[in-house]
Amino acid sequence: MSALSCFSQSKAIKASYFCEMKIPDEVKDMKDENIRMLVIEQLKEKNLEYTMYFRDGTYGFSSLSDAIRGDNFVVGGELGVFLDMKKKERISQETIIDKEFIVKDTLSPLSWSIGSETKTILGKNCIKATALVGKTELTAWFCEEIPVQVGPAGYCGLPGLIMEAEDNNFVYTARNVEYTSSNLQIVPPSKGQILSREKFDRLQEKKLKEMGVDSKEKGGVQIIRL
Repeated sequence: MSALSCFSQSKAIKASYFCEMKIPDEVKDMKDENIRMLVIEQLKEKNLEYTMYFRDGTYGFSSLSDAIRGDNFVVGGELGVFLDMKKKERISQETIIDKEFIVKDTLSPLSWSIGSETKTILGKNCIKATALVGKTELTAWFCEEIPVQVGPAGYCGLPGLIMEAEDNNFVYTARNVEYTSSNLQIVPPSKGQILSREKFDRLQEKKLKEMGVDSKEKGGVQIIRL
C-alpha cells in the first residue's frame, strides 16, 4: 500500500514544493535602473525548496532547511506561512527590502472557480481552479485523490491538495507528497517586527512608491531583501 493510499489511517500530511520566482511587470517597470537590476538578479537566484506540514487543522509552510526539529515543525524563511484553521488565523514571514516582519491576519477563504481542464502532476490527475488574490489571478491545480484542502503558500479551500499554484510572481510545484504518522507541533514565525496585514500593506505600498512603482495600478509586488 502506498503512502498516499492510507489517509484514513493518519491525520498528517507532508509535502515538498519547489518555488520558482518570476520577474513580474512591476519589477520590469521600476524607474530606478540600479534597483531594478538588483531585484531582477536576486529573483533569478531566489528559487526555493519548501516543506509543508498539515495536521488537525494546523498548517505550516517553511523554507527553512531544518524546519523539522525534533517534535516541532518550525515555520520561517522567505514567505513562510502558519495557519490555524480553527481560530481562522494566518501568520506569515515577509520581508520589505532588508527588514523581516511577522504579519498577522484573519484567514479568509478564497472564492475558487473550478474548471474542467486537467493535467498530471506526480502521476496524479489534477484539476484546474482559479481565484483572485487582490487584483492578481491565482491558478491552482488540485488533486481530489488527496483529500486535504491545503496547498503551498497558505492557499487552501479546494477539495483536494493543491499540487501546483501560479500567480504573477511565483510558481509552486509539488515534488513529493506523503502521509505521515508523525505528530509535530507547528511553531509560527518568530523573527521580525509584528504587524497587522493592514499596516504591513501600507508600509509595503510606501516602499513601492519610493522605488517608482504604483502598487494600485500594478496590483502589488513582493519586495524582497536586497
